[in-house]
Amino acid sequence: MRNYFYLFFSLLLLAFAFAPSLQAQKAGYDLKFKVKGITEGEAMLAYHYGKKQYISDTTVVDAKGNFQFKGTEALPGGIYLIVLPDKSWFELIVDKEQHFSVETDKADVFANMKITGSKENQVFYNYQGEMKSFSDRAKKLTDLKAELKDNKDSTAAIDKRLEVLNERVQKARSKFVDGYPDFFFPKVLKIMEDPTVPEAPADSSEAGKKTWRYLYFKKHFFDGLDFTDERLLRTPVFETKIKRYMKDLVLQIPDSVIKESNMIIDKTLPNDEMFKFSLITLFNMYVNSKIMGMDAAYVNFAERYYLTPRCSWADSTFLAKMKERVGIIKPLLLGKTFPRLTLNDLNGEKWYLHSLNAEYTVVMFYDYDCGHCKKEIPKMFEIYNDFKKDNVDFAGVCIKRDKEKLQKFVNEQKLTWHNVFDEDYRTDFKNWYDVYSTPVVYLLDADKKIVAKRIDSKGVKAMLDHFIRGIEIDPASLKEGETTDIHEEE
Repeated sequence: MRNYFYLFFSLLLLAFAFAPSLQAQKAGYDLKFKVKGITEGEAMLAYHYGKKQYISDTTVVDAKGNFQFKGTEALPGGIYLIVLPDKSWFELIVDKEQHFSVETDKADVFANMKITGSKENQVFYNYQGEMKSFSDRAKKLTDLKAELKDNKDSTAAIDKRLEVLNERVQKARSKFVDGYPDFFFPKVLKIMEDPTVPEAPADSSEAGKKTWRYLYFKKHFFDGLDFTDERLLRTPVFETKIKRYMKDLVLQIPDSVIKESNMIIDKTLPNDEMFKFSLITLFNMYVNSKIMGMDAAYVNFAERYYLTPRCSWADSTFLAKMKERVGIIKPLLLGKTFPRLTLNDLNGEKWYLHSLNAEYTVVMFYDYDCGHCKKEIPKMFEIYNDFKKDNVDFAGVCIKRDKEKLQKFVNEQKLTWHNVFDEDYRTDFKNWYDVYSTPVVYLLDADKKIVAKRIDSKGVKAMLDHFIRGIEIDPASLKEGETTDIHEEE
C-alpha cells in the first residue's frame, strides 16, 4: 500500500507542477498600446480577409497615446492592423499569444517597436527591420545605378552588388522560415514564395524545356500551402495565390477552369471557412465570365457544392434562383443536343429545326426592334452567303410575333435564309433557349449538338473557318457578343 500511496502522491505533485503553465493560457485577448506622437481619438483593430480589411474592435486613445483592445473571446488567428486616429497603421500577428503590450513612436514605428509578451511579434518585427535595411540598401544602389547609367563598368559592378544583396535577402528569409516552424508568419512567407524551378532535361527541345518548366512550376505552385489553415483567410496571400494560379497557370476554357477550381475547393473541404471563402471567390471569378461556354463552370459550382447540404450557410432565395438557372442552362451547355424547335415560316408553314440537313446550322434569335440585332444581322447574312456553299444553313428566329413587322424587316434586310417566328404563342424562348436578351446565337453541328453559342458575327466566322477551313483558333478568345434586354410584347 505504501508504494501505491507514494506513486499517487508523486503524480499529484506532477499535476500541480504543470498547473501554472495551464493557468497562464488566459482567455480572450488583451492588447495594450502606447504610441508616442499620436493625439486623442479613436483607434481600430482591423484584420485582413482576403484582399479586404474589416474592423474587429475600436477603442479610445488617451492624451498620452495609450489605448487597449480587450475581449472575453480569443481573436481568430491572422495578420491584424492597428489603425491610429490619423488613419496611419501598422501590422501585428495575432495567434496563440493574445495578451501582450506594444510601445512605439509614430515617427518611426519599426525602429522604436518594443513588444512585451509576444515572442512571435518580436521575431516578426526583427525580420521586418532586417528586410527594411536590405530594401534601403537596394534603393541606394538602384539610385546610384541610375546616376551612372552611361558608365557600363560602374553599372555592371552595381548589378553584381545587387545580386549579392538579393542572395542575402533570400538567405535571411530562408533562415527565418526554417528557424521558427511553430510561428504563423513564416508560413505566410513560404506561401508567398514562387517555387524554384530546376534545370529542364538537357535532351529536351527549347519548346519542350519551356513546357517542362511550366508544368513543374504549376505542379509545385501550392507547395507549403495548408488549404485547411483558416488563419490564412486573415492575410492578403491566400486569395492572391489562388487567383494568380487560376488566371496565370490555367487555360481559360470551361474544362480546365472546372477541373482546377474543383481541385482547390476540394482541398479546403475539411475546414468550413476555407471552403466557403474558396467557393465564393472562384464562383465570383467565373459567374459573369464572357468566355464562351463558361456557364458550364456555373453549373459545376452549383451542382457540386452550392446545391448540397455543405452550403447550408447560403441564402435560400439565392439557392432557389441558382437551381432555376441551372435548370435553364444545363440542357444548353456546349456538347449538348439542342432542344427541339418548331416554329412557323412567313408562308404559314411549320418549320422544324432538326429536319435541316446541314453540316453546320447557325440559329440566331433576334428581335426586329433590337439595336444590336440590326447591327449584327447584315454581318451574319454576309457569313451566310460566304458559307452556304459549304452546306452551312442559317435560321433567323424572331422572338416577336408581329408577322407584318417581321415581313417588312426581312424585306428591308433582303434575308433569304430561314425566317421563322412563333405565330402560335407556344414557345418559351427565355426558359427553353435562354434568350433573355438579343441577339443570341447557337452554332450546331450535323447532329444538332451545340459547338458554339452566344457569340457575335466575328465569333461565328472564326468557328466556321476553324471547322470547315481548318484555321486555328484560341477557344479562350471567343467572347459573348453584345445584346439588348428583351422588352415586353406590345
